[in-house]
Amino acid sequence: MKKMFNRATVVTELENANIVTHAGPHHAGEVMATAMLSMLKRVRVFRTNDSELIHYAKKNGPKGLIMIDVGGEFNPNRRIFDHHQADFEDHYSDYTKFSVAGLVWRHYSMMILSKFDCPLQLIVEATLDVSHDLIHGVDAKDHGYGSNSIEMSISDMLNLFNPNWDDPNQDPDEAFLQAVSLAQRILEKEIKKVVSNVKAKSEIENMIAHNDGEFLYFPMYIGGWEEYILRSFNPKAKKLLYCVYPDLLGEWRVQAVSAARDNVGKKRKLLPLGWYGLSGAKLAKLTGVETAISCQTDGVAAVAKTLDGALKLAQLAI
Repeated sequence: MKKMFNRATVVTELENANIVTHAGPHHAGEVMATAMLSMLKRVRVFRTNDSELIHYAKKNGPKGLIMIDVGGEFNPNRRIFDHHQADFEDHYSDYTKFSVAGLVWRHYSMMILSKFDCPLQLIVEATLDVSHDLIHGVDAKDHGYGSNSIEMSISDMLNLFNPNWDDPNQDPDEAFLQAVSLAQRILEKEIKKVVSNVKAKSEIENMIAHNDGEFLYFPMYIGGWEEYILRSFNPKAKKLLYCVYPDLLGEWRVQAVSAARDNVGKKRKLLPLGWYGLSGAKLAKLTGVETAISCQTDGVAAVAKTLDGALKLAQLAI
């Protein structure tokens, strides 16, 4: 994947632009939308509040021009993404109205995700996850919905780049580009995380489908594996007691599966009581597994030097 940062500039002439938005203090919505579009191409943003010029751009602007947060209509076929018109009614399932970030994401998300090597069959799921994690909140904030959290929101962070009233050298365009740069990084990290997660979920589901025992083995560590087992609707997932996988030290771990997502402290079945706290020769002698290294004092996990040893420990525990 090519570098996604610093792919946005502000231009002073409409004829040089491929994006039009409003001038002055920026909002998180058009900042995030600009960051999205910059992942598809280098963007040249013309910022104006001149209504006649915006009207002219709708009819006679450069080929391929995209209008975000201006234009007085939502018409993706004409690449106009505005939400300020009185008859605009597009909304999320919770009835929060879309703002420009959500409209642009909904239209271009599949193209953007393809840049991040998201498998085609997982793109819809990834689109919804990014929307849920990031875009929905930006849209809500744009429509005046506050957050229940005392933490600063992404929207607030992006708005921090607007010049303060007493800044001696105010440059709204430079402030806009600084905010876009941060938004690019946030969006890229979110997309990478989501693509990784949907791949992991798909991989775990596939392993569960082809598994008939009470423990699941996977040849590489997969982040979030337990969450995907506990969320799975496959009846086979409900039977899993342990998972066997390599840890970051190159050893093989036997891990007890939690009882439920809301009760991770309780395990479906702990390792045998006699193993608790044992290590080295003592554990190897008790289990008959020469490569056994240790068992946690709470019986949640045990470690072996080899895959074969870990599989034997899992079979004994069952």
